[in-house]
Amino acid sequence: MSGIIWNVRGFGNLATQRRAMFLRRHHHLSFLAVLEPMVDLDCRYMARRMGFEEVVSGKLFPSSMIVTVVYAKCTRVERSLLWESLEELRPEGDRLWLVGGDFNVISSMEEHSAGVLARPGAMEDFNNFIMLAGLVDAGFVGDRYTWTNNRVWKRLDRVLLSPSWGSLDFTVRVEHLSRAASDHCPLLVEFPGFQKPRASFRFQRMWVRHRDFMQTVRLNWCLPSVAQGLQRLQMKLRRLKEHLKWWNMEVFGNIHDRVLQAEESMTAAEHAYDRDPTEQSRTHRSECQAHLFRMLDMEEDFWKQRAAIRWMGEGERNTKFFHSTVQKKRAVSRLFRIWEEGQCLDQPERIRESGVRYFQELLTGETVDSTAVDTDLIPTLVSTEDNLMLAALPSAEEVKQVVWSMCQDSAAGPDGFSVAFYRACWEIVGEDVLQAVLDFF
Repeated sequence: MSGIIWNVRGFGNLATQRRAMFLRRHHHLSFLAVLEPMVDLDCRYMARRMGFEEVVSGKLFPSSMIVTVVYAKCTRVERSLLWESLEELRPEGDRLWLVGGDFNVISSMEEHSAGVLARPGAMEDFNNFIMLAGLVDAGFVGDRYTWTNNRVWKRLDRVLLSPSWGSLDFTVRVEHLSRAASDHCPLLVEFPGFQKPRASFRFQRMWVRHRDFMQTVRLNWCLPSVAQGLQRLQMKLRRLKEHLKWWNMEVFGNIHDRVLQAEESMTAAEHAYDRDPTEQSRTHRSECQAHLFRMLDMEEDFWKQRAAIRWMGEGERNTKFFHSTVQKKRAVSRLFRIWEEGQCLDQPERIRESGVRYFQELLTGETVDSTAVDTDLIPTLVSTEDNLMLAALPSAEEVKQVVWSMCQDSAAGPDGFSVAFYRACWEIVGEDVLQAVLDFF
């Protein structure tokens, strides 16, 4: 299924109609949303002319999907009223919601060719609306800007999605087509299927808050290992990774389910205390409240790590913001098209093969004949004392300082363990890390 949302700035022109009919045939459109036609149209006649059976078809979208087409006014006040109306239209539950059209405002300076705005208040209003409505920009393929007056270029047209789209086996692909017959790009909206990548292991900072985590790591780490140095660290990390996968599934559990369970326990404890306000019931209520707060802290850690937002302070709870950021990252991280040596690759298999080929070539070393270099021609610039210092074995404190100087939320290595793991478990794993470093020398 595919469709187009297009601010045509006048649909009475025959050239515009002909292009619309071409797009309908070429892209096999299921729907065409026309904004600002500038003329009174016989909708039924125009629908038949474009090749559609109905003006609005109830069978066009699944019952679980709501599509809202937007044409925003030019003034900030009028757009503010539109944002309020759209928030009221927000569907309840996990129903799919797609909001697309001409919003007549940008969401960041990168969407303006001049890169500067005299009055950024309208942009802030729009971003606040996106956040409060729980929507995520679907991203795009094609030109960066969707509108121009031949002096300024802006991205005024876009598609926004509800977070529930992230759980589906298909995604939304938006392409900016050429602006022929209008000053706005038509938005081609497609729903291609995609294969979800297998989830890889990633150390979760929230695990550290679990009362059994440190003991779990210690018992597994202290199991016998015959290897030494770097190989010993690698083997222990591999063994611990498999154990933590099991521990996460069987002991820690789904953090979102645990938050719901803690909320229910808190409600039950509060009702019990209200019926019988004894010291025992009050203590139980306090324990349930502390447990709920701990679960909420864990859930916030989960979303913070997934969102990779470093500028938020500790204890600054904004789970909705982090969740929205994660959904946006998922949307923009999906590749629909890449260019390789002037050739467009738009099939998932070819994109994957291109990526593998690129890194294979990048990481394949070239054979160099070191005997061809006359070392006598290289001047001695490092003193003996400096050379001894550079070649000296690092101490345990130096290795620890390096680990502590790195951001805890830095991207994890191929094994899935981030800096947060080493800092939290340093008393357990520190000696093996030191021996692995010394193994380099």
